[in-house]
Amino acid sequence: CRTEVDPILGREARTEYTVLSRYSLPRSAATGAEVTLLLVSPVTGRTHQIRVHMASLGRPLVGDRTYGARDSSVLPRCPRLALHCAHLAVRSLSGAALRARAPLPGELVSALESL
Repeated sequence: CRTEVDPILGREARTEYTVLSRYSLPRSAATGAEVTLLLVSPVTGRTHQIRVHMASLGRPLVGDRTYGARDSSVLPRCPRLALHCAHLAVRSLSGAALRARAPLPGELVSALESL
């Protein structure tokens, strides 16, 4: 099921993001297009929130065939959806803080290095 941004009927959702890097796509892709590496923090927790918000800004995630390019990725060297949770913090039932970190997976590192 595809979700969309609707300022009248939609539920509140807030996503904060910071641009970390910008990359020009190779000449074989769309002329003048770029890929942007973002640090994204969803403030609310809606289904597909990051994917929907980035697509509504005209910046769908690389490899997102639901909210972005349906037939092919703008970056064919990226074999998956370019979305990664690097840091997660939650509280246990007793209230203890639990944190997890994960490095960027190799296939996403390779995709970035190809730019």
